[in-house]
Amino acid sequence: MTALACQFFVIFAHAQDVGIGTFSDLVGKTLEQAPSPTPESVIVRGESGKTVVEVPCPIPFFSAPTAGWEYDYRIIQRTGIQGLRFDVNEAHASFNFTLASTTTLSFDYFHVWSDGSNDAGTTQTGDRNGVRTIFQQTIGDHLIFALPFVFQEENDAGRSVTGPNSSTADSYVFNPFFLFKTPIKIPKQSLMFSASSGYRVVVINNGDIHPIAPDVDGWNGTFSALARLDYVLNKNVRVSGSATWSHLTNFYLSRLTQRPDDNTFALGTSATFSFGQKPAPCPQGKPSPRFTLTFSYQYDGFNRDYYSHSFTAVGNYSL
Repeated sequence: MTALACQFFVIFAHAQDVGIGTFSDLVGKTLEQAPSPTPESVIVRGESGKTVVEVPCPIPFFSAPTAGWEYDYRIIQRTGIQGLRFDVNEAHASFNFTLASTTTLSFDYFHVWSDGSNDAGTTQTGDRNGVRTIFQQTIGDHLIFALPFVFQEENDAGRSVTGPNSSTADSYVFNPFFLFKTPIKIPKQSLMFSASSGYRVVVINNGDIHPIAPDVDGWNGTFSALARLDYVLNKNVRVSGSATWSHLTNFYLSRLTQRPDDNTFALGTSATFSFGQKPAPCPQGKPSPRFTLTFSYQYDGFNRDYYSHSFTAVGNYSL
């Protein structure tokens, strides 16, 4: 059972996206819900019709309440001898809002269920519940800081050649990052380039192990760097492509195990569809309902330990 726990932890030393999302998805979510730091303006004409004055809109303290849902499906394959293949499903319900036009707060509740097996007859099933919060601060017109945090509780049950086994686990994930974005000026084209770097810390405690075995504690730290390009097809459709490099800087496990491959590369793509109209300048509290639907895919791998496929669908309804 301890060996299975170690293998499970090694898989998520790199494929640690369950609950919090891939780094690419976090960047995409940040770009989608980033508020404008500059108040919109309206043009006011004088009584004579000749005087034109640009008047900034008032900055509301609370704006853009948004309810959303998310579904993720991941295939995670350990490439070693008798490595487990995991099929992971996630369902999220979320709510976010903007404060003072530059700060966004997001809250998620999620449920995860997974099944793992290999050709030797070893199986591992799990379910977990957790919460995800994201603090997001816009700094000027080009820079955003975000701080996602996840807490989740997990129950696992499995079977190997030695018989049935079970365990529980608690984990915490922190992933602060900075995001730089800027438009690319090309005639008759609407492009935006983004670059982001962040550091993800995962802390896990695997306990209540049966057959009886000592608890397994550990943590790891991973640095990630991402480049992304967004292309606006029209006012309702936007597509993107991204590349991510992740480097494992720290790895500790209370049971002796081989350190995972330090480097992982990922390629991702997404498409966002928007329905509804953009709010008019200075709406003065009048709601402008808008629905967005995003589909994304990412491949992680190019290392000796594992590879994975992640499929995500996200829907948001905002006022």
